[in-house]
Parts: sequence; C-alpha cells; structure tokens
Amino acid sequence: MSHPFALVSVAEMRSLEAAAIAEGASEQDLQARAGRAVADVVSDHLEAAGEPIAAVIGPGNNGRDAMVAARHLARRGHRVQLWLGPRHAVAEAETADLAAMGVRIARADAKCADGAFRRALAQNRVVIDGLLGVGAVGPMRAELAPLAEAINDARTGRPRLLVVAVDVPSGVNADDGSVAGSAVRADVTVTFGAVKAG
Repeated sequence: MSHPFALVSVAEMRSLEAAAIAEGASEQDLQARAGRAVADVVSDHLEAAGEPIAAVIGPGNNGRDAMVAARHLARRGHRVQLWLGPRHAVAEAETADLAAMGVRIARADAKCADGAFRRALAQNRVVIDGLLGVGAVGPMRAELAPLAEAINDARTGRPRLLVVAVDVPSGVNADDGSVAGSAVRADVTVTFGAVKAG
C-alpha cells in the first residue's frame, strides 16, 4: 500500500529531531511549533471562542507540547484547564504563569479518575491528550491507565467531544500501532515532522 506522505519509525524521528537541533533549532523551538500546531487544529474544530478545553499532561515532550497548546488556546480566549498527571513535564514557574493567564490547574491521578477528573472532562468541548508520547512502549503504567479510560468514557453519549492526541494517542505504539492495555481513542492526531509508522 502506498502512502502520500513519509512514514517514519520512532528512531528515524529522533534522528530528524537531532538533526534539526544540530542545525540550530532548540528543543523549545520544536515544542513551540508543535504546541502552536495543536492549538491551530483545536481552534479549527471550534465554533466559538470561550469553549472549554482540557489538556491532560504527562511526562516528556508530548506533555510539554500540550502545555504550549493550552497556553495558545488560553490567549485565544478559550477556557482551559490543565490536568497534570502523577508525573508531568510542566515546571512550577510555568504553572504559575498559566494560572496568571486564567488557566485552571488541577492534579490528575488514578484516585481522581473516577471523581473530579471524570466530571470535568464531561464539561469540555475538547480534550488534548498529552499523557504519553512516541517513546512509550508496552502497557500504560497503572497510574495513567485510569486517566486514559476516563478520557475514552467521557466520549460516551457526547458526539461533540473532540479528543486531540499530541503526536500519537497515548498507549499506542508509534512504531507498529499496537496497543498493550489501555490507550486513548483520539478523533484527531496532530503529528510533527513526519507521520509515525504506527
């Protein structure tokens, strides 16, 4: 089967990113571009400013990309809530800056997956999945799986809820598309640099 675009493995994508950094781009530059791309896609799917958006943040670059997207969306007038996973990629100073912009910050863990987190997801128009990225392999960790399941359950009976994955849906192997346990079911996946083979 032929594809109209290049498919790359995780190793190939890491080589492309390393080459971009060697040519002068910083990790912050790459995250800024990725976050803006996610924010643009989310904005394209919304009918009006002010619609509620939840960004779920895990460790690593996908979490940072989702955080940057949340910042852009807040600047565009949307009501944004950042849900920080048990381990996340957002520094304390960044959460303070986001809070000063009106972004609500909350902690998301397995305990709240059946409570506050689940209730909050039901009130949003968009959920940005920044839990895990292309480096994740094998089953999702026990502390993250309930969060992925809560995102999936929030879609039940809510056809307007849009789930946007950053680079790859959390829990999906970016090399082969396999799922070993829980995984987020995204409506849209925003990829960067090249489409991942999985």
